[in-house]
Amino acid sequence: PWPSRRADLRSRAAQAEMRDVLLGLAPCGAGERRKRLREELMRWHPDRWSQRYRGRLEAADAPRILERATAVSQYVGQLYAQYAATQGANPRA
Repeated sequence: PWPSRRADLRSRAAQAEMRDVLLGLAPCGAGERRKRLREELMRWHPDRWSQRYRGRLEAADAPRILERATAVSQYVGQLYAQYAATQGANPRA
């Protein structure tokens, strides 16, 4: 499963791995990057993620897994804002 449950999602190594997985290793333009990140923001949004997957989780594991999904969502949001800022673009555009 991704991200690894052993990884500290706040570590630079884990964040670099998430960035590579989310954006792919192939270079892409700013517009494509923003598009990919917007798609990932929607996919990892805690409410959407919970609605889609919570029923598949063991009750004992659900809080931990939902916490990690939220952490991924927060990192995707940070990436989105970061890339938008470097392009001088509105992150909502």
